[in-house]
Amino acid sequence: MHAGHGLPQGAHIVATDFAHLTTLRTGGTPAATVACTTPEAVAAVVRDLDAAGRDVLVVGGGANLVVGEDVGGLVVVLVTTGDDARLPGADAPAPGDPAGGAAGGDVTVDRRTGTVRAFAGVTWDDLVARTVAEGLGGLECLSGIPGSVGATPVQNVGAYGAEVSQTLSRVHLHDRTTGRSGWVGPENLDLGYRHSNLKFTGRAVVTEVEFTLRTDGLSLPLRFGELARR
Repeated sequence: MHAGHGLPQGAHIVATDFAHLTTLRTGGTPAATVACTTPEAVAAVVRDLDAAGRDVLVVGGGANLVVGEDVGGLVVVLVTTGDDARLPGADAPAPGDPAGGAAGGDVTVDRRTGTVRAFAGVTWDDLVARTVAEGLGGLECLSGIPGSVGATPVQNVGAYGAEVSQTLSRVHLHDRTTGRSGWVGPENLDLGYRHSNLKFTGRAVVTEVEFTLRTDGLSLPLRFGELARR
């Protein structure tokens, strides 16, 4: 895969380094970084790079990712929305916009059923803010957790007694062993405390995540003692 050639719609080469792609602001410049702004682009780019035998690292929000300087042979697949401020020439979300890049086609919300579907590259806290603004309950305790939506089922992120597993309905995966993509339910992920069977393995890439939230807007019961007392 070469810059400007053979890239699917929703993917483009960007000139950047890990100092801009990680929250720790450290790391060298990879051989190439392909920014993917749709689930289809993520799957297609990873599939092509795997077929070509390239050394691939899929990056979302870059939270807690420690990278050295010697990364010249690595190709980064950046799962991101189109307005990511880390990318050259990108526009940052407008001040006061609770959803930022989580608007439009990156997130779909059905208030009647409480179903929320988000592209893996959406900033997690933007999604939480969006669900609160929509009057849906279930994710509010997870506000402030860094990273992107796609990482949340991998880590089964949690805070204040709430976990993603409590509202997760299904995950869209690109299986790197078969080259196929499809939805799987949480029962297939072996979800536990800060764990899933996707963690510490590159066998699959999360491209979309779907949640089922409360339509009455009530939060999950507070199980964190100090917070409940206050």
